[in-house]
Amino acid sequence: MTHCDCVDQELHGKLVQRYLENCAYLFHKLPDDNYIYFYLGYHLYKSGKHHFFPEVYLNLLFIGEKIRITGPADLLVDIRKYQEFIVGDVSSFFSVVY
Repeated sequence: MTHCDCVDQELHGKLVQRYLENCAYLFHKLPDDNYIYFYLGYHLYKSGKHHFFPEVYLNLLFIGEKIRITGPADLLVDIRKYQEFIVGDVSSFFSVVY
C-alpha cells in the first residue's frame, strides 16, 4: 500500500467516523444531505471498515431510509457490489441448499 493509499483510506475513515458519530451509530438517522446514502458503501469499502457492512445493510430501518432517499435501484447496486462484505461468501450457502 502506498503512502497515497494510506492517506486515502484514512480520509475515507474519518468521513465515515464523523457521519456515524453524528447519528450516534443509528444508521437510519444519517442526515438526508443528498450524499451519504448514495456513497456510504463506497466510503466504508475505501476506508477498510468492512465490518460495518452487515450492521448497516442488514438494518431494516437503514434500508427503508436508503430506499426513500435513493430509490430501490441504488440499494440493489450496493447490495450487488458489496455482497461479500454484507453476507460473506454465499456460494457455500447455495451448495447446502441445492
